[in-house]
Amino acid sequence: MERKKRDLFGLEREEAVLKQKKIIGAVAAGCALLAILIIFLVSRGRAGAGKSGTESTASVEYAVVTATPEPTQPAQKAETQVNFPHSEGFTEKVTILSTGDNLIHEALYQDAESPDEQGYYDFRPIYAEVKPLIEAADLATVNMETPLATSIGDPSGYPHFNSPRGAGYALIDAGFDVINHANNHVMDMGAEGVYATLDYWAGYDMPVVGAYRSSDDMYDIRILESNGIRVAFLGIAEFLNYDIPSDSRLCVPFFSDGGLVEDLIKTAKAEADIVVVHAHWGEENEDVITDTMSVMSQRMVDWGADIIFGNHTHIVQDLKILTRESDGQLCPVILSGGNFVSGQKERSHLLSGLEVVTAAKNPDTGEVEIENVEYLPVVTHYEGDRKNVRIIPVDKYTDEQAAKHGVVDFEGEPMTKDYLYELIDAHIPSQFIVTTDTISIKDKAAEMASADAAEESAAASVSEDTESAEEASGTDEAAETGGGEEDTGETEDEEDGEDNGGEYDEYDEDDGEE
Repeated sequence: MERKKRDLFGLEREEAVLKQKKIIGAVAAGCALLAILIIFLVSRGRAGAGKSGTESTASVEYAVVTATPEPTQPAQKAETQVNFPHSEGFTEKVTILSTGDNLIHEALYQDAESPDEQGYYDFRPIYAEVKPLIEAADLATVNMETPLATSIGDPSGYPHFNSPRGAGYALIDAGFDVINHANNHVMDMGAEGVYATLDYWAGYDMPVVGAYRSSDDMYDIRILESNGIRVAFLGIAEFLNYDIPSDSRLCVPFFSDGGLVEDLIKTAKAEADIVVVHAHWGEENEDVITDTMSVMSQRMVDWGADIIFGNHTHIVQDLKILTRESDGQLCPVILSGGNFVSGQKERSHLLSGLEVVTAAKNPDTGEVEIENVEYLPVVTHYEGDRKNVRIIPVDKYTDEQAAKHGVVDFEGEPMTKDYLYELIDAHIPSQFIVTTDTISIKDKAAEMASADAAEESAAASVSEDTESAEEASGTDEAAETGGGEEDTGETEDEEDGEDNGGEYDEYDEDDGEE
């Protein structure tokens, strides 16, 4: 569906000015180069006076060619060290984590479906290696790119996504605290699908931003408190693939409605200490910073946004630190977090990161400040035709794993750690890049990993005891009756399907598109 052109409440004028500046700059640069070339040619012609015209022409051609420098390695991107404040008295701290798009393709359904129970999907193994880190953050939020509306229709993939309920349960299990649905796919299953998705999350008391049941619901700002700091969450989209019906009360805030975006941010700022905005914007699959990104990011910061987590382009884009004009607050903005998980077939679409922001508050004055920003690169790994899908920190990703990555069968180029780090270095300033050994929440993550392992061990023990008891009971019953009616296990399957899965559907060949 073709994207509608929107008047970005005055952005068209700014875009025109920016374009004029670019044109003027390009013309000036061209004129300067032409003048230099003319002077150079004239000087060479004078130096070659007395030679034949053929010789002179050859000399000039040689000079022009050799004037072009030999190809060199790309220069390192100039970086300016950001010095975050660590003011005295700011004793209350909170860590806020986000990442890229959670984009569930058919191939991921197929990988997650139980071979023993049709219609039962377990996506939890995908997140197992990053789960302790997500749990370790005080607050974690993620953009769920696809609806969870199997209560009204079968699971489906691109271009009309509808994910099994197990995909939502896996995010809850992984430790996320807030879900964003302000994205272009939220209306893939229509208005009824949006309500079904919101109903699903409501069943788990999970706060949702970006898609609201009504205007009143939209102004009921989602605020979570941790360590004495109140954090508000908002979600804003640039466009939807399908319009909201005119008679529907559903609300999705758009960047095109600048007055609404400003009012939401200022309302949130009045009620909370920190304002986090999910921004779904940019050009899919294009590493370009659009005018919406550059202009709106600064405007939102000036309106009161403290942290902006951008997404939509499927590739990692720049991490910037903007300064709020009114109070000098340093505000981190990740223009795009890439794909946290997906079934896409390009290497660049399989990179993301865990973005962790540490904010601090002075309990006496109520002032807040951003103290630290960290970026832990992660890669979506799969084998063959997107089997054994896992999210793995890049610093823990081995060369042996990379050599098995199935992306080579699609793109023709192998996955390598060097390639991943090239992408990271191009967009993420080095001062923010961390590893699993240096990230600030590593100790808490280790505690979470130990707790998760103990819980899994206890659950496995209970399961073994239950199976042994059932076997013993069945043996005793058989001895008494000489047999018995076979237990179909339908009740257990139905319960599992409700809690951690969804209806099953035959899938078409997945093309890895969004």
